[in-house]
Amino acid sequence: LSGAEIDWTASKGFALTVSADALDLPLTIGERTLTIAGGGPRIDVATGKGPARIAARLGATRFGGTMIPANVSAGAFTFDGVSAASGVEGRVAGTGVLITDLDTGDPLYKPVTSEFSGTVGDNRLRITGPLHLQAKGTPLADAALDLDILKLDGTASVISRPLVFRRVGLQPDMISGRLTGLFTDAAGSVASDARFTITRGKIAGTADVQVQNFGFQTTRLGRVTGVNGTAHFADLMGLTTAPDQVFTVAGVNPGIPLTEGRIVYDLRPGGILHLDSVTFPFGGGTLAIAPFDWALEGGLQDQSVAVTARAINLAHLVEILKLPDTKATGTLSGTFPIVFTDNRVRIKDAVLQADAPGGRISYTGGAVEAAAERDANASLAFDALRDLKFEVLELGIDGDLAGDMRAELLLVGENINPLPMGNRLTLPAGQAFEFAIGFELPIGKLIENNLGFMNQQDLIDATLELLNAEEVGADGAAAPTSE
Repeated sequence: LSGAEIDWTASKGFALTVSADALDLPLTIGERTLTIAGGGPRIDVATGKGPARIAARLGATRFGGTMIPANVSAGAFTFDGVSAASGVEGRVAGTGVLITDLDTGDPLYKPVTSEFSGTVGDNRLRITGPLHLQAKGTPLADAALDLDILKLDGTASVISRPLVFRRVGLQPDMISGRLTGLFTDAAGSVASDARFTITRGKIAGTADVQVQNFGFQTTRLGRVTGVNGTAHFADLMGLTTAPDQVFTVAGVNPGIPLTEGRIVYDLRPGGILHLDSVTFPFGGGTLAIAPFDWALEGGLQDQSVAVTARAINLAHLVEILKLPDTKATGTLSGTFPIVFTDNRVRIKDAVLQADAPGGRISYTGGAVEAAAERDANASLAFDALRDLKFEVLELGIDGDLAGDMRAELLLVGENINPLPMGNRLTLPAGQAFEFAIGFELPIGKLIENNLGFMNQQDLIDATLELLNAEEVGADGAAAPTSE
């Protein structure tokens, strides 16, 4: 105490007042420390009939030390009670409480305010109070503490209010600045239930976080919708989860629309997100990402992940890409890397191959006529494409999912129907044809139109470009040839 004064009187009882300018109380509890620095402390004790009456006041106060996992301050604390066999008992209250993260440079959460009230008795402190965002006054959670004051053993809980995110309301970056740019334009609800045990001043905690119909915009993956699941934090203080946490995702569009996804993950020490599996049904088959680790701290980082495509149905792929006048059967499979760099998602040298025993493809659009006008041999080859049975189909893709991509198609098969060669000749069925075609995929244009803008002219332009390359002897796309 500094500037302390003691005043007492004795008339039909005893009254004692102790006041001071400031209180500075450092404590060592086992291996942990607790500091209390407050202004204007005052204690009034009055005796008479019955237990002694006790009133205590403490002005602006700061708590510190290794026992407190945050910066905690309050405008005032009060106690009104009486003496008891176990010490004292009565009511306590804390007003103007402010809680901030210990990391002031890059705080995990934004400042939180509260008003606490409760009781003291049997050497136990029991208090409850709501938690609000300081900036907006948004209610976040209800907190409770039950603590043995002498042994520093007890329990605590923080149970969130229903947090409903709206595009013009509450957003994740209002709660934590570290979420800026990761989860924007969020909509949906999140609820959490955190439970703590306190043993000789040491705090340990677990939590369950439930996510319902949560959607948000990302810088790399576009809009993510319909996220549902519950995450169990086995060590809340270390921000780590138990293994095999599961979230489901209704939809995401990194350039290709993906729906009904399933993510199995866990959070590991050091802010590492381990994705054990990420799978999406796609085109009658599946897309699966191989296990990988992603560092959540330090902002968005370059990352390369391996994607496996299994049994992608060609008929569904034609439908997804809205390829006009095209039909196909068979499936494609392959493994390829996807590279995340800055805000870009790039497919790098992907090769998808037809699964055995192959399939059939039929194209009856205007590119056939365009080829016939330029070259009779090319016309014969494209006539074969009207109904071609293939054993080899390789599709190579490279490029930015948010921009244009380059595709290389190798197709080896045989015509199913006889083909006219001039006025008198006919090429029998079962003749071998090989196509090596390179063309641009206007993915950027497709994204702008929700993957619904692949028109006839796009294919005709690709055909004419192929024939022009043949005429000048270019090394790029090779003209279709027949044997």
